[in-house]
Formats: sequence, structure tokens, C-alpha cells
Amino acid sequence: ITLDIDGPAVRVLVDIARRQNWPMIPHIEFAAAGAKSAELMTQFEALLTANRDVPFGLIHLGQLDEPKARRLIELHPNVFFLVSQATDPRTASIGMTTIFNAQGVLNRDWQALIVTHPDRFVLSFDAFSGRMWAEQMARETAIWRAALTKLPPEISHAVGHGNAERLWHLPP
Repeated sequence: ITLDIDGPAVRVLVDIARRQNWPMIPHIEFAAAGAKSAELMTQFEALLTANRDVPFGLIHLGQLDEPKARRLIELHPNVFFLVSQATDPRTASIGMTTIFNAQGVLNRDWQALIVTHPDRFVLSFDAFSGRMWAEQMARETAIWRAALTKLPPEISHAVGHGNAERLWHLPP
């Protein structure tokens, strides 16, 4: 289902997120939007600006490259990124953002962005079908576990679970 960002359904969802004091998670995939990506970004940024009191999280890093993610972070204090589906470089061919190389090493530019803005990233996984759980989850968990051990402890804590606890008001 594609909802109009300016439409009433999205306004209702934003209001629910605001009342619950939770983040709004629009499932926007900018690369998949193709020629409409720029227009979609303009609409999304207007939504961020109009609702600065609501945090907005982009699943799959919004399918954005590092410069576009950095730009959003620098302009919008209420945007953050869920890192689901970001570990497999083979998925770049279908528009997914991958922040690791084929050896499972975190890309230098993405690592710098995460280290500079550790409050803007949340560890997340997206195994949307049962067959994916066994192989994908074990592989992605191992990649993230290795990557997080190479970051300073406070950054690993923030990305690994601290940001989710803060954003959803969960106990540690």
C-alpha cells in the first residue's frame, strides 16, 4: 500500500505516534521510488519539519546512500535510521543500502556517520518470511556483533539497544 505523505492517513498515524510518545516508522524506500524519489524526499522533509516533536525512523536506511543520510541527519533532528537489510552487498542490485563489504566489514563512510551521530541509528532486522530466519538472522547477527565490537562501547550500546530503549521508552 502506498500512502500519500500529505494525506489524511499519514496525519492520523503521526498523531497516534505523537500520543503514544513513540516514533513514526514510515516504510519509505527512496531507491525503489525511482524517478519519484526527489519528490518523495521533498514531501518527507516537509513531514519532518512540520512534526519536529515526533521522531521518524527510516527502515532499511530509507535505501539512501551515505551522503543523503548525512544530509537528513544534519537538517532534521527528528530523523533516525533502522539498519535492517544493510549487511548484504548483493542486495544493492535491488536498491537496498548496504553498509558492509563482502567480507562483513563496515564501510568507512557509514562507520564515520554512525560514530559521529550514534543517536541516529537503531539495530534492526527484517526477516519477513519464515524461510529467512534461520540463514539470514544468524548471518546478519554475526556481522553486526562483529561490527559493534569494533566501535567504542558507548556507540555500540546506543546502536545495539540504547537508542531503541530511548525512542520507545523501554526499560534497559
